[in-house]
Amino acid sequence: MCLSLRCGANIAEYAGKHLHKYITNRPEYHLGNVEEALKQGFLDLDQAMLEEDLLQEKVAGSTAVVVLIKDNVVYCANVGDSRAIASVKGTVSTFNNRISVSLVVLKA
Repeated sequence: MCLSLRCGANIAEYAGKHLHKYITNRPEYHLGNVEEALKQGFLDLDQAMLEEDLLQEKVAGSTAVVVLIKDNVVYCANVGDSRAIASVKGTVSTFNNRISVSLVVLKA
């Protein structure tokens, strides 16, 4: 997971400590719908940050990119302008489009 500190170190630090939990605790994750778990995990984190007292006064945000490998499938999700690339059999492959909470799935 990569988090940008450009808009607020506190937000990026909070997301870095908690985003993976929001994703892997989603029922969709355990049912094999990783794409939906990633989307909902980002939304759950966003809601939790809005409710977190220590972050209430912060006018800040963060971008993030997550790469998750489960059952030999590589999933990539991003929010904001963070991007990821992969080398697949020696060929560079971009994961992300310019869409908020975009998902790309590569089968290994």
